[in-house]
Amino acid sequence: MQYIHIYSEEKVVRLDFELDENYEVGTTYEDYLDGAWVPLNAEQEAFYEAHPAASAKEILECELTPPYEPTLEGVKSAKVNEIAVYDGSDAVNSFTLGGKRMWLDKDTRVGLVNSITIEQAVGKETTVLWYDAVKYVIPIPLALQMLAALELYALECYNATQEHLTAVMGLATKEEVGAYDYTSGYPEKLVFNL
Repeated sequence: MQYIHIYSEEKVVRLDFELDENYEVGTTYEDYLDGAWVPLNAEQEAFYEAHPAASAKEILECELTPPYEPTLEGVKSAKVNEIAVYDGSDAVNSFTLGGKRMWLDKDTRVGLVNSITIEQAVGKETTVLWYDAVKYVIPIPLALQMLAALELYALECYNATQEHLTAVMGLATKEEVGAYDYTSGYPEKLVFNL
């Protein structure tokens, strides 16, 4: 007699005898999950012989579970998440200053423009930017030009991301969504030399 048991090393155990009342014996998949030994009937044995890689549930129900097939909306949602991750990564959010790759978020950029404008108003000629414990002394006109260019770069990246999101939502098949390249259309990264 063949049994299936959740704690056995083999998925299906062949015994030369039937288990008696000293063993917990069940009849359903739920019994199996609760730790009972479940004897296989002739149909289940034949199913297991035909499908040795089948799961315990599939053997007990004599039916292979179809592989998960996501819906078009599910595939679109996954692609939208990929776009969001890409948009937030340094593949998009980075520039080079003096050979060092870095990024300044929107709040930092706005704060720097405000601070540098005040420095300029009181007659300073240079400003200081600290990044990863490195001090960059930059002439104020150049710093303002760099921040303006960086703001335009960020806007172009935002627009590219929005175009990709719109394009993905308009696709009609899972294959089109899967093949969609959301890494194109972004501006070249900025490089500032001091």
